[in-house]
Amino acid sequence: MPEMPLPRAIQYLRLLRILLHLARGLITAAVLFPFASTTLRDTLVRSWSHKLIRILRVKIQLKGTLPAHARGVVFVANHISWLDIWLIDSQRACRFVAKSEVRAWPLIGWLAEKVGTLFIQRQRRHHTAILNRQLAAALAAGDCVAMFPEGTTSDGRQVRRFFGSLLQPAAETGAPLIPVAIRYLKADGGIDLTPAFIDDMTLIESIMHVVGAREIMADLTFLPAIDTAGKTRREIAHAAQEAIAAALNLPVLGRQSETESDPPAA
Repeated sequence: MPEMPLPRAIQYLRLLRILLHLARGLITAAVLFPFASTTLRDTLVRSWSHKLIRILRVKIQLKGTLPAHARGVVFVANHISWLDIWLIDSQRACRFVAKSEVRAWPLIGWLAEKVGTLFIQRQRRHHTAILNRQLAAALAAGDCVAMFPEGTTSDGRQVRRFFGSLLQPAAETGAPLIPVAIRYLKADGGIDLTPAFIDDMTLIESIMHVVGAREIMADLTFLPAIDTAGKTRREIAHAAQEAIAAALNLPVLGRQSETESDPPAA
């Protein structure tokens, strides 16, 4: 039997708390970020993300070991929801790769840019090369970067094929790559579809699904780092894909080899 959503009054109260928290993030990014050290900015991002997760009553079950002071690391994860970003950011502040359309989202797009998000214009194939140079520079500066190589979201019942187009900097620099397995579970252990941001769903619709949930349980597993030295981007993508699928015990859709005509992942 499906769980009853929260009463409307509580949903609206939760929405108000989210808006106030977003306002806090905007003020912090505008006032403090221009003068903050990298360490302070990372702390602020983690704190803000952790509070957002609490407001949404998302309980994280953390598994695996996250390197305590890793810098210049690439995190790759399967992608289900916009929540995925803040799950990871609550543990380690990262510069995420997102589709350029996110920059146009009211308020959220501006905040994403201020915290260092790198945007890819997927309709422009040559933009991948530009973004890869930006990723290489970020890694060289010691930033942690994170991306979702499936290039789109799923409902969490399978892992889509990972594209390696944005993993070229990791292949060239030998930067450690840490796969991150994400899933959302019901109380009975089944897959929870509530957070899934899929198909023709709008962002507002997805937010309301999450806001209406009494509680969301998220499994966040940091898997052993993949050594990228001497490997091609396709080999790295395949290794990360297989590690995440195995950790989640899920099938992989489209295991065929990546070709030059593959769309860039974001």
